[in-house]
Amino acid sequence: DAFHATNSRRERMLGDPNLAVQLRTQFKLPVLVGPMFLVSGPDLVIACSQAGVAGSFPTLNARTTAILDQWLARITAELQPDAAPYAANLIVHPTNTRLAEDVDLVVKHKSPLVIASVGNPGRVVAAVKRYGGLVFSDVASLKHAQRAAEAGVDGLILLCGGSGGNTGWLTGLRLFTSPRLSCTDGRS
Repeated sequence: DAFHATNSRRERMLGDPNLAVQLRTQFKLPVLVGPMFLVSGPDLVIACSQAGVAGSFPTLNARTTAILDQWLARITAELQPDAAPYAANLIVHPTNTRLAEDVDLVVKHKSPLVIASVGNPGRVVAAVKRYGGLVFSDVASLKHAQRAAEAGVDGLILLCGGSGGNTGWLTGLRLFTSPRLSCTDGRS
């Protein structure tokens, strides 16, 4: 019926309704340390996660897939059971010739959080969710946010004016409170 179809669509688009509770139990502070090109690696990720905030790194910082495999194995082995989860940042842009191999490694090591950057996150959502991982997508516009929600991500990382790194054009408040973003729930 129409209610269940709308509710099902909403669940698919907005992710797990228990996500906030799940993450609240794993973090000392609700912070994700941004993946920094050529800076973030296993040492930083492990230190952040052991301190109670999510460490993250771009998978392309590992210059080869063999190195990425070693990094993911090390992070997984060295994190204590009570550590905050870490995030692997996948560049999902079509020019990333390593994406399929990097996704395979993220799946192999079951990275708890995955950030899909610079493109449509739909290319990685199903693979990550099959093992129970969570997918967050960075977005710089309402169009990107809607596309990410439709792909079934669990959360958005707002790249906003003044945020550093790859920034968007809108302020976080404007992007977050936009009536057009709320249309993904089928009611607006």
